[in-house]
Amino acid sequence: MDLENPGDSGLIDLDLIRTERLGANFQSRFLDSLTIDTLQIQMGESFWLRSSEANIQLDGDLTVNKVRDRYRYDGTLNALRGNYALRIGGIVTRDFTVDRGTVRYFGTPDLNADLDIEATHKVIAVETSEEIPVVARITGTMLQPKLELSSPPTAQRPALSQTELVSYLMFGRPTFSLQGQGTQGSQYAAVQAGVSYLTSAFSSELQRTLISDLGVPIDYLDIRTGGAGTTAIGGQSGSAQVAQVAAGWQIGRKWFVSLVADLCTNTQRFYPNAEFRMTRQLRLKTSVEPAYTCQAAQFKPELSTNKYQVGLDVLWEREY
Repeated sequence: MDLENPGDSGLIDLDLIRTERLGANFQSRFLDSLTIDTLQIQMGESFWLRSSEANIQLDGDLTVNKVRDRYRYDGTLNALRGNYALRIGGIVTRDFTVDRGTVRYFGTPDLNADLDIEATHKVIAVETSEEIPVVARITGTMLQPKLELSSPPTAQRPALSQTELVSYLMFGRPTFSLQGQGTQGSQYAAVQAGVSYLTSAFSSELQRTLISDLGVPIDYLDIRTGGAGTTAIGGQSGSAQVAQVAAGWQIGRKWFVSLVADLCTNTQRFYPNAEFRMTRQLRLKTSVEPAYTCQAAQFKPELSTNKYQVGLDVLWEREY
């Protein structure tokens, strides 16, 4: 690291560098001449990529080489889990759950890496209550990342364009339903987008503060605020304040457990999930989820909010 770079002021004490004369006038022949030859590094269970936008657990191996001041990284890191806050036009932020991904180093002198990460966010369409999964794929490199949105088509719905997906992410509606609405409806949509942006940005910053700054013993924290979302179920419409909080812990190299809390308008629900990693390619995942969403239970009293469903998945992953 450049000891005189202002961009690193959050990591080093620039005043101390000047006082101790450790800047450009300082040289260490030992460090400058130090050679690293095929140092093997294996990432432990506590290796997480954290920022105000991302909280991603990485696993894998790297080979490090160094000749004088030139470093070289080779290897692949796998994204096991995490979340990513996608900011849309600086107005709206949506939280995506990381499903899979790789970060590949090829030994380039700029220490750049190729990215291939997929994350999913589920949108509830305002008019039809359809659940639309939006997949964000991040490719390119760390220095020049690229983002592409997609959604798998269904028998009732064709594949959606990038514009339609952005419209659903921002307002929960397709673009044609936003046209021709009155001023009141447009203002309401804008207010909801602004509230969602503020709460999501606060949630991301809260996660970083709790885990990184305060050292709260949590490996994974995901806070999702749905806001006052309008729903229409069985001919009835209304709004329900919904928030979901998930906290996770890595237990050794094999187990990852999480506790999820649904904070609805009239009830709170808590349920656990667990994942057992038998090998790097083979995982066993159990999940407990409510049978009905908060919105459905609120507008249909005959649905029980205490009814749960249990799932068991065996996940096998192979790279070619």
